[in-house]
Amino acid sequence: MRYRDGQFFISISLNNVPYPDDFFYDSGSSLFPLLMRESLWTQITGQKVDAQSNKILDVNAWGKPLRRLEPRFMAIY
Repeated sequence: MRYRDGQFFISISLNNVPYPDDFFYDSGSSLFPLLMRESLWTQITGQKVDAQSNKILDVNAWGKPLRRLEPRFMAIY
């Protein structure tokens, strides 16, 4: 875990592929404890964000838009 610009970023390895500092960890009261960039979500899942199989919840956090995708349970920014 790295602390950068007042935020925690964690490294994750998926299928033996390292993703250093690509995931933002929110230890506060967020609905989304783990966030990633939309482009990374697309790369990892192989899906488009607007695919009909995704359930999407658009919200604002600190004045910035976030999108939660289910069933992946991941928020993207």
